[in-house]
Amino acid sequence: LHSLGMEYFHKGDEKTAEKTYRRAMDCIEESPGGAAAALENLAIYYVNERRFAESAYIIKWSIGLDDPARRRQHKRNVLRDATKELTDAQYDLLEKRSQANDFSKADLQAFLKAKGGTSGFKKVAETPKKTSQGSAPPAEIPAKTADIPKTGIVKALPDKLANAKFALNGHGVLLQFEAMERLGIFNISKASFAGMIPTKSTNYLYGSAGYDLYILYPETKILEKWSLKTRKKLGAKKLRVEGPISLFEMAPRNTRKAIISWADSTDALARRHYGLLDLTTLRAEEIGSRTGGSNQWHARNTSYRDLVHIRPNACEMDNRPSPHIFDS
Repeated sequence: LHSLGMEYFHKGDEKTAEKTYRRAMDCIEESPGGAAAALENLAIYYVNERRFAESAYIIKWSIGLDDPARRRQHKRNVLRDATKELTDAQYDLLEKRSQANDFSKADLQAFLKAKGGTSGFKKVAETPKKTSQGSAPPAEIPAKTADIPKTGIVKALPDKLANAKFALNGHGVLLQFEAMERLGIFNISKASFAGMIPTKSTNYLYGSAGYDLYILYPETKILEKWSLKTRKKLGAKKLRVEGPISLFEMAPRNTRKAIISWADSTDALARRHYGLLDLTTLRAEEIGSRTGGSNQWHARNTSYRDLVHIRPNACEMDNRPSPHIFDS
């Protein structure tokens, strides 16, 4: 069916090719490998026709049947493009079906009827108004800063420090502790702690810009949004990224995007990916995989075992990767 469908397709008879590929759904037990190849081609056809929900379900089905190394990356690319337009209900249902490897022609029809919201946060961030460049204005500087003696100021920490990142456009530092399930907010200008943000575990990634704080839990891929003004959670959503996420960074003044990195699996040599995460839609656009002009950044021979350090530009990140976006 795979070869026959391709023959119809190359002759320009796309409708007959589609029907031929769909017949593979009835031949799973006889030839799972052949059915997987036919379903992969069907998913490609549907994503090109902008039938994203059908494409996402079918490519997941194909991956569950047979996932050879030579086709693995291509299937992930189709899946990434197809899942962008799914509703929350469809995405959650697809994850459940994938975990149980439970796909069928009848279930496909039920999946297409699933309703739900979009991929972005439901609540609006409590952030300052954007400037004409789209970045957050500087955080409020206290009228009176702390007097620093010649001997300096020493503050005792409640736990051993695991990580520290600037916040509030450089006027604060977010402190991650090794054992405490708390993220400390330290006000540099006042030389004092401004409060703590509770976390669900000690295993999390985080980043901040302006008054926005994002906490990402790699195990569940849940991204939480918090306000550093009120220290209240504004929302939580699951990221639509296939594979383990190991990096999340934000530029101090860019409230629109974050840099993330993920891999195909936890195998040492599994391919690593880099992407810009839109913090409004929560959609990740992979970078480093295109060819182009002299300012294009290329990620080649990357793997899960890489020890990566990302330093975003302090002001801006856009959709055109360049040496000015980050250093590694």
